[in-house]
Amino acid sequence: MTVHKEYWPNGNVKYDGEMVDGKWQGEGRLFYENGKIHYKGEFENGEMHGFGELYNENEALIYRGHFEFGEKAPKSYNAKQFLNTLVSSIDFYGWLKKTAFFAVYFAIFVAIDYWYGASWAMYLVSLVLFTLAITFTIRRDLYYRYASFFNSYSMDMIEEKGELFKKKNTRSNIIGLYFVATIMMFNGSVQPDNRSLIEYIGLANILVFFVFFLLLLLLLDILSNAALKHSDDNDQFIGYSIVFGFLVVLIVFVFLQILF
Repeated sequence: MTVHKEYWPNGNVKYDGEMVDGKWQGEGRLFYENGKIHYKGEFENGEMHGFGELYNENEALIYRGHFEFGEKAPKSYNAKQFLNTLVSSIDFYGWLKKTAFFAVYFAIFVAIDYWYGASWAMYLVSLVLFTLAITFTIRRDLYYRYASFFNSYSMDMIEEKGELFKKKNTRSNIIGLYFVATIMMFNGSVQPDNRSLIEYIGLANILVFFVFFLLLLLLLDILSNAALKHSDDNDQFIGYSIVFGFLVVLIVFVFLQILF
């Protein structure tokens, strides 16, 4: 396998990448005649094949996903091949660092809970928030790289949701919510003037649950527009039933803790 360049008649680069037996093979880039990027990604036997990104003549990204011999892969792209590609591309080290980062906040939760004798329910809320933060971060990473698997070929939905996540700097927002929830839990665990601890625990439960509920709805939105997007109606119904069933159980559990 060699690295090779091909040129348009006007001298601009047409192809820049790997070749085997005179055909595009492996990683490479295609360019329009005006020199702007057309496609970058994987090639096989001289055609776009594998994971890649397609651009228009203004260099705007119009498709990110898999190709099959020059064509966009169908929505029903082979699940096994997707899984293999996904596993081979996972940044375990990066996710480990993120998990460790969020774990610091979780440790703060637990330390404050323990020091001020908060109810055991608060430990559970802390764990749920921590798990959601990690899940959302990982889910967002997958969303950008494999968005075309979970949506249509159009970039409209990806731009609508993906850019929204980018502009809001999701990770910072979650950390901010986590920090605010920590403060709320701190305030809800102290007993100033010998007031009833349960009053503050109950208030903290309500506030933290509100934050958790918003995060869960956001997660549900991502899942419904992503992982469930390519499933049939029956799968979507089952998915929604599980999520909303979990919501109902959680709501009942939290309010029982507040009342009793």
